[in-house]
Amino acid sequence: MKILSVYISAFGVLKDKKIDFNENLNTIKQENGWGKSTLAVFIKSMFYGLDDSKRSVAENERTKYLPWDYSGKFGGSLEFEKDGKVFRIERNFGLKSTDDIVRLFDVASGKEYSKTEELGKRIFQIDEEGFFSTVYFSQKDLSAKANSSLTSKFNSLNIPDDEQAFEKAIKNLDDKCKEYKIRGDKGVLAQNKRDKFELESKIKYCKALEDTCVTLREQIAEDKELVATTEKRIEELLKKERVANEYEKTRLRNQFIDDKKSRKLNIETQIEQLNQTLNGTLVDEKDIKERTAMLDDYNNAVLKEQVLTESINEIKNSVSTKIPTNNFSLIFAILSAIILVSGVVLAFFSLIIGLTLVGVGICLAVVSLLLFLKNKKSNRLDLQKRLEEKTADLFSYAEIRTCYEKAFNDFLKRFYLPEGDYAYKFNKLTETVKSYKTLKSELEEVEKSLIELTKDGQESSIAIDSDYSLNVIKEKIASERSLLDSRKEILLRRKERLNTIENEMSSHSQLQEDLARLIEKNKEDQRKYDVLSSTKEFLEKAYDNLKIKYRSPLEEGLNKYLSKVLNGAKKQLRIDVDFTVTAIEDGQTKHADYYSKGYKNLFEICKRFALIDVLFVADKPFIILDDPFVNLDDEKTELMLSVIKTLSNDYQILYFICHESRRVIDEI
Repeated sequence: MKILSVYISAFGVLKDKKIDFNENLNTIKQENGWGKSTLAVFIKSMFYGLDDSKRSVAENERTKYLPWDYSGKFGGSLEFEKDGKVFRIERNFGLKSTDDIVRLFDVASGKEYSKTEELGKRIFQIDEEGFFSTVYFSQKDLSAKANSSLTSKFNSLNIPDDEQAFEKAIKNLDDKCKEYKIRGDKGVLAQNKRDKFELESKIKYCKALEDTCVTLREQIAEDKELVATTEKRIEELLKKERVANEYEKTRLRNQFIDDKKSRKLNIETQIEQLNQTLNGTLVDEKDIKERTAMLDDYNNAVLKEQVLTESINEIKNSVSTKIPTNNFSLIFAILSAIILVSGVVLAFFSLIIGLTLVGVGICLAVVSLLLFLKNKKSNRLDLQKRLEEKTADLFSYAEIRTCYEKAFNDFLKRFYLPEGDYAYKFNKLTETVKSYKTLKSELEEVEKSLIELTKDGQESSIAIDSDYSLNVIKEKIASERSLLDSRKEILLRRKERLNTIENEMSSHSQLQEDLARLIEKNKEDQRKYDVLSSTKEFLEKAYDNLKIKYRSPLEEGLNKYLSKVLNGAKKQLRIDVDFTVTAIEDGQTKHADYYSKGYKNLFEICKRFALIDVLFVADKPFIILDDPFVNLDDEKTELMLSVIKTLSNDYQILYFICHESRRVIDEI
């Protein structure tokens, strides 16, 4: 058997977590507080549920692992493979065990199994206590204790078929003994005693029933007369009800016709109002949609026209304003002025230098003037060209807008529509046409209904007396029927009572015979009970001797694993029928409590491995190791890890650790 994966929606500190496992060794190394032990308990709980029998938080699994932010999610799912088939267990835990929901599915077929009680016990053939004593290794408690489920599974695997019947035979004998005699006032023998007392009481009672029979016969005669009178009144009321029913049908039919006529008038009025809007013209919705689709182009043309108008105004303003001066022209003008002033000043000191500078300044002034005139002419030509292009575009969009407005106006002037833009008018027209068609269709249905209702002639009428009010008549009938049922019930009970008394009176002799037979039966039942009790006691003694047989294979496996961990060192262990381990040293038997905690853990671990080998032969289970080697020294830990590595060839192992030193080297 293998666990394939788990999904935890919320369980303790774990939330919304999916973990997949391989078929051999799975090492989960995480820091303290991550939730390794929580994950191990979650796997156990998927099979066996939560143990909430204890009061303390540490021992009550439901209290301990309930999420702090509990919002209805508490549990998850587990997929496992067994006998070549894949199954999924889903468990959602509540605040108490009665709120738990468990479901089991065949993953391949999707089939859900209806029987989900004691899943773990049915899957492993051991109960939860047996599970904790075998495949679940917890560092808190490594001791493996004998219990009835382990003994039962061991015997089913190791004793011959004829001996297997011992446990079943003892249980059957015990059940059979309980049928005869159970603690308290229960069982066949106690029932015989009660039956004897009851028969004796009935025999005495039969002698006192004569006067009761006379009274009952008189009361039955009166009851029959009352029943007949009530039935006659009901028959008269039923005749009145038939007449009132006919009247009610006619009234409802006439009322329905009036409602239809009123609705017809209302529809015709609405259609007339819509006709006024449509001006007597029923336009196709397709035509409206085609024109409505043109609104985007029309609005685009209007928007373009506005934008172009603003742009043209901006260009015209630019033409009328001063043309900005070219930067190079300004630079040359400034340099020219500076050089001319410098030349005039220097002319007083050096005429040649002064005249030279004046000449350069004049040249620069001429260049600045030419640049200014060129820039002014270029800017004016560019603005004029842009103005002409924008004006041409404006004229085009104005023509488009005018064409759309003419088409819209020519179409819409056929109708009487309220004021608004084109979009509003087209929407209003569409709604009007739809309403008109809907009302016309409804009018046809109403008229067809009226024709059907009045095809037999004019509306019917019927006169009826107030005494024939249907509700009043029904109330009277219900009241009379209730009275009739009550009187019939009384009559029936009295008849049954009379028949019972007459039968009891006539069975006096039969009661005497029954009493005699019961006395004989009680003697026989007592004899059978004595035989069953003796047989059960004998079988229990024989079965106690039989259980001794499972010690040999278990003790052999215990010493095999101990030898591996002690690296061949000799230490002989023994185990009794209650799984208690003792050691043989120097020819003396020593209890495990004489050894250190590490050795005691070692004995228990080896005992568990031996138990698993012996108990699970055909279907190998998975093994959960919740860091169980913390009390072993380094040498024994290393040897135990080697054993784990070897075991993972045959078993799926889920190994939880918090320290790298306890990891299996070269994991499979």
